This record gives sequence, C-alpha cells and structure tokens, in this order.
Amino acid sequence: MSRRVRVAAGVIYSNNKKSVLLSRRKHDQHLPNLWEFPGGKIESHESAEQALERELSEELGIKISCPHYLMTVDHDYKDKNVSLEIYEIFDWQGKEQGREGQQIEWVSIESLRNKTMPEANLSIVNRLLLSDVILISKDEYADYNELLNVLENCIESGLSMFQLRLKDEKHEQLKEVLGSINRITMNNNVSVILNGSPDLIDTHPIDGIHLNSQRLKSYDSRPISKKYLLSASCHNQDEIAHALKLDVDYLFISPVKPTQTHVEAQPLYWDKFADLCRLSKRPVYALGGMTSDDMKQAKANGAKGIAMISAVWRTTRPANVIRQCFNALD
Repeated sequence: MSRRVRVAAGVIYSNNKKSVLLSRRKHDQHLPNLWEFPGGKIESHESAEQALERELSEELGIKISCPHYLMTVDHDYKDKNVSLEIYEIFDWQGKEQGREGQQIEWVSIESLRNKTMPEANLSIVNRLLLSDVILISKDEYADYNELLNVLENCIESGLSMFQLRLKDEKHEQLKEVLGSINRITMNNNVSVILNGSPDLIDTHPIDGIHLNSQRLKSYDSRPISKKYLLSASCHNQDEIAHALKLDVDYLFISPVKPTQTHVEAQPLYWDKFADLCRLSKRPVYALGGMTSDDMKQAKANGAKGIAMISAVWRTTRPANVIRQCFNALD
C-alpha cells in the first residue's frame, strides 16, 4: 500500500452556521469536477493547522482563526490513499473567492447530500448531519397513528433524527409505516434510520441503518454505502472496536443508567461511559434512561448527544421533552 497523503480540509461555516463553503475540483485534477471541503496537502514541515491556514489563503483569499478539530478520515482510492484531517472554521475574515479558477458555492448543511463529492468527503457530510438528539421508537404499537402523531409533534419541536425499531423488521406493515413516516419527514430535513438488516437500505425510503449488537458482530466490513448513515449499539470495548472496523458513522453506548426497556442490563453510569467514549473515535450518543436533564452531563462526558425511548413515549407531552433537550444546550 502506498504512503498516505495527508490533507487538511476545512468546514467553513456561514455567519448563521446553516451553510458551509464547498469548492469544485477542476477538470484537470484528481477526481475532476467533484465538490469538496476546501483545503490541500500538508507539507512535511507543516502542522495540519498551518497547512489549512496557507491553503485557504491561497485558494479562497480568507484568513482563518482558531480552527476546531473535527475528525480524521482515512480513505483508499484506487490510485491514491489519503488521510483527511478535518477542522471546523467559525471565525474567518476576507471575501471568499475562487482564486485558482475553481468554482465555489455556499451550500446548506441539509442539502449537502445533493452534491456529488469524493468518497472521502462523505463521512464528513454524515458527521455534519448528525443531531444532538435521536428519538427511537417503541418496538411495537397497537395503533401506528400514535407513532406518527408523536413523531410529527416532535419534529415541530426540532427533532431531526429518528430511528424506527420494530420487533420484526419483516412486519407486514413495515413498508406502509415507513411510507407514512416518509410523508411526514421528507420536507422537514429529518433523517430516518431503520434498526434492521442492511439489505433493506435500497427497498425503503430511509437514510441509514442501525445495527444492534448481534447484527454488528455478523459483519466484517461496512455493509452499506457511505451515501447512507450507519450506526451501531455498543456495550463494551470489544463491540466498539468491531464497530470501528465497520467504519460506522456514530455509536450508541448503553445502558448509561437503569432503563425501563432493558431492566436486566447492568448500567454503565457516567464514569464508565466516559471511558468508552474516549475509545470510540466517532460521535457517541448516550442511551439508557436518558431524559432532557441528562443532555449537559452527556456532553460533559464526551457524547455528541443523547438517544431516548421511554422519556418520550411514556409522557403525555413528548414534544416538550424534545424541546427541553435543545433548550438545555442554550
């Protein structure tokens, strides 16, 4: 395998933080005409931050301040192996322009998947689309109108990620239920994840697949394209290591606290959760007994956010729970 080319790239945010700046590779470059997060090769004498500052000055005519490390993406193309070191940039000065003749464009975060990008950039897109809160369904419903009504109300309160987790993924109503969910979510920029077999990714209107710990162990490589989100449930160090082998986009680590859905499971509590977070190298969601009161503590212990089941489905005011989660971050 050839030596990896180290590249620094920047996720440059607009003032309202709802859009990011993309540049288009020129026709005579490697991966021609694809959109990407701007940046360039890290020279041997440079740090990633120094290379990013130089490249963005040369390419875009802007001066950046205090870039925040986001993630590293290693990717192997047929003709080149790269390691992208990605930084978020909120503070910058100057008037952005394609100083090397390249096309540039501000793109809303929600519409990033509409752009044709190099494969190595897709992991970054998946990361940016993650919310601080994920709602997980119950595993069965006497009336699916309950699911649809609660979901619609929660979306109005800011929910943008939902996982459907039914007892039987071959349930005769699965297609109908997902169709109804899609009609609610399609115009609201909500990602719908199915807890089920990766084989279903192309047959239902979903944005990704979640692997429970049993399914996780049955795969040796990523079972779906990076066009979709892939997540996994992990309870210990070995499962986290296997999830990383599958190149998941994010993890659930559970149960953090005693939970009504898995009363037999031994809680991790926050200290052990934090230890597992440090091993994950991916965004992590705390799961198990979570409520809106846990949002700040989850963040303090290394989580991207929280995932909830009972706290939403066992209350008469589910939309308020979602709203309180986001309010806790203000």
